[in-house]
Amino acid sequence: MLFDPTLLTQHKPGPLDRGSRLRRWLARLLVLALLAVGVGAALLLFAPLL
Repeated sequence: MLFDPTLLTQHKPGPLDRGSRLRRWLARLLVLALLAVGVGAALLLFAPLL
């Protein structure tokens, strides 16, 4: 068989596997950081126009 779909589902335990709560908080923090960077960039770009 050329492509084995079970290779995609195999999961090696990593440092974040201890708590899914930690992973969720890290994801939220990442989203908030990206939003903050985007808003900051937009303000810097459009501040001269205001």
